[in-house]
Amino acid sequence: MANNKVSIDLDIEELLGLTEPKEHTLEYDIKYIAENGLSGYRQLLDKEQQRKEEFLSLFKMYYDDIVNIIDKDPKQRIAVNCYGCRTWGKDLSHHYHIQSKK
Repeated sequence: MANNKVSIDLDIEELLGLTEPKEHTLEYDIKYIAENGLSGYRQLLDKEQQRKEEFLSLFKMYYDDIVNIIDKDPKQRIAVNCYGCRTWGKDLSHHYHIQSKK
């Protein structure tokens, strides 16, 4: 019962605007624009887009190395070389826009 009261209290605080808005929400964006201006918000968006493109290019560049590391994981938490893919000859590299080495 105590947990329900805590969540109700937190919801009331959020409804009254007493908590900081979470990132990637409309309230956060509006508050950021109000504090930093539209040009500051645009710079933030450009920086996030640049980081995203950099991550994707690095991921594509090192995809084979990543797969080898995941494949050698002793716990096999992520399936890389699964039975079904080998049996039916499925090539999933097109999902990541990477040319397969055949």
